[in-house]
Amino acid sequence: MYIETTVFMQTAGQGYFSGLSFTVYGESFIIMAQNFIIICMIWVYNKQIGIFEKLLIFAFMTAYAVLLFDPMSKGFLTEEHFKLITSASTGMNVMAKMPHIYTIYANKSTGALAFFSFFLNFAGSIARLGTVLVESDDFLFRL
Repeated sequence: MYIETTVFMQTAGQGYFSGLSFTVYGESFIIMAQNFIIICMIWVYNKQIGIFEKLLIFAFMTAYAVLLFDPMSKGFLTEEHFKLITSASTGMNVMAKMPHIYTIYANKSTGALAFFSFFLNFAGSIARLGTVLVESDDFLFRL
């Protein structure tokens, strides 16, 4: 969950930095905010997560969000930095999916809702792709 949230934060930060319309990167920003809420709910209900881990994750996420979205950081981060950030998102996305892939492999099943989940994800991705292709000229953001 932490990695996925960071990936959405990076995507939204790239869109913000590039000066793209909020309609292009807004979905990533909203999903990032939803993931923050889910993380907080997990922290409230899962007593096995220690306070040190919570503080460390909170500090990292807050500092990273400030770095990506603070207008003052535009002078600190360059286009080259965002190329690295965007490139890292691909690898982080793969890492974030590994626990899910392992769980499916261990259970030897995807469950009853696999096709429906796939269809909804696919339809959402097609809609998102259309928005990005129409409203963005940034190659890395499109990628």
